[in-house]
Amino acid sequence: MSSPDEVVMHTATPISPSYTQLIYDCNTGDLVSPGNLIQPAPGCDSWEINRYERPFNQGSQVDFFPDLDILQAELGQAGNWYFLRIALFDMRPDTSHPQGMYAIEMDLDMDGRGDVLVLVRNPGEDGSGDYKVTGVQVFKDSNDDVGNQLPLQPDLPYEGDSYDLIVFNQGIGSDPDLAWARAIPGKPAFVELAFKSALINNDVEFIWWVWADQGVDDPASFDYHDSFFHSDAGDVYQSQVYFPSNEIRELDNTCAALWGAPPSEDPSLCENDPNYSRPSPTPPGGRTGTPPSLVSSTPSNTPTRPSFENTWTPSPTPTRPSFEFTWTPSPTPTPTPTLTPTLPCGQFRPCTPPPPPPTTCVPGIPCNDRPTATITPTPTITPTPCAATVGCN
Repeated sequence: MSSPDEVVMHTATPISPSYTQLIYDCNTGDLVSPGNLIQPAPGCDSWEINRYERPFNQGSQVDFFPDLDILQAELGQAGNWYFLRIALFDMRPDTSHPQGMYAIEMDLDMDGRGDVLVLVRNPGEDGSGDYKVTGVQVFKDSNDDVGNQLPLQPDLPYEGDSYDLIVFNQGIGSDPDLAWARAIPGKPAFVELAFKSALINNDVEFIWWVWADQGVDDPASFDYHDSFFHSDAGDVYQSQVYFPSNEIRELDNTCAALWGAPPSEDPSLCENDPNYSRPSPTPPGGRTGTPPSLVSSTPSNTPTRPSFENTWTPSPTPTRPSFEFTWTPSPTPTPTPTLTPTLPCGQFRPCTPPPPPPTTCVPGIPCNDRPTATITPTPTITPTPCAATVGCN
């Protein structure tokens, strides 16, 4: 039987992909012990926010599917093409290509509802490593009901049809060259998607995130936490009420990233997720390697592996990046009858025990470490610590 690529006449094929934006995802593979219960790192899975880290079977949670465990995703643009690359933990034993469904979901008007879903099932099945349209589909939501009545929140029951419009099906559509996919096997394995910017009306601002799925794989049921009650979906952590995982199983997705848009308070964004963490280059007890930069590239259409290896793992307990603040005192403060705090200290933790009232307070400098300010013509004044009602760093 002929494949869609053998039947459809193509005039435009994606070449020379490049990537400029990167999303990290939880690495569950490095936490797997064969035959034992799989527990993702804390904070990686939450039915409430439609974030899943479940690359394993439902119920016993002992069968790991390495080609469903997303390590990271990259997005880039070159000419009139967008390129996506998903890095997966590994291939399944005795397989030649990833076995799941892999997708990018995009929210074009940034209202919390996905608008476009580009997916591929069983990419690289022919073993060529070339871009193909076989298995590639593009869906749109024609009536804006992804996410039900309250986007970004579970509100059941869901009576909509979510992604109801197929605009591209393996080369069939108004543009037979609209979207493509290929796979590069190995550890890690890679799935790459390419689609024309015309698909998203040449938008330069949108929100995007990715999926790896074989357990649900139903574009008509997005968002999944609107289609499955919590008790039916199950939970992955032993301490949770609805443990173990049930109907929402054998899948993984990422937090979201802004493309070309200014910062937003959208809770689905990685930057607003307190559990989001960049992986450590050399985690204790984990695999080692050099993480890629935020701007990277891949070879041209020649099917070779990308130049970096994603061979590290996030810390079991994700942490937020730390920040350092520096304060430089003025050389000679202008004499005044009294010293007035330059900024309130309320955003810092209170002093213990309560010291005398403040005379000066600068955010980011611990009370006991603040420099002495010299004021002329009066004698040297040493700022006292903040009061208990005024916070200190």
